[in-house]
Amino acid sequence: MRMSAKVVSAVVLMAAVMSSGAVRVHAQDKSKSDAPATVPLKVTVNIARYNGEKKTASLPFVMWVNTGDRESGSIQIGSEVPVPTTTFSPLAAGGAATTPTTSYSYKSLGTNITCTATVAGDGLYRLYLSVNDSQVFSPSSAGALGPVIQSFRSTNSPILRDGQTVQFAVATDKTSGEVIKLDVTLNLVK
Repeated sequence: MRMSAKVVSAVVLMAAVMSSGAVRVHAQDKSKSDAPATVPLKVTVNIARYNGEKKTASLPFVMWVNTGDRESGSIQIGSEVPVPTTTFSPLAAGGAATTPTTSYSYKSLGTNITCTATVAGDGLYRLYLSVNDSQVFSPSSAGALGPVIQSFRSTNSPILRDGQTVQFAVATDKTSGEVIKLDVTLNLVK
């Protein structure tokens, strides 16, 4: 039985399509197996405050973060602080004097830290850190207008290896001269 040239061409074309599909499926399967495994990490963020050379506070925050997770690890701790607002209303029937009325709203103060991590290769890990910290500046700074609130915010993506600590942000408050330093330590969870 003799096959026509059209049939032979169709058979060759079908074989080529089928083999390229098999290669593509094999390549997809291989890429899935080459994906890095999830690595659990212990991430410690330390917020230190200095008045000149004297350390006045050291606040460690520890969280567990898995590499490759879409969800980030996060810590949120704080308080609601009353902030007074004084308004003045006139006295009855055209009186020139006014009566003060004080009401309060609440402001959230504290520390919020979020972190995600990826494998950077060669035993290195990239952290994506966001740190927001706020506090009442000092009790003596609260005047007739209410408390003074100090805020600090940093976003960074340091690359670390197991056991390494780096200082990833330093800032000086313009009002008080207080220096804030952020350190991060990464440890593999074993």
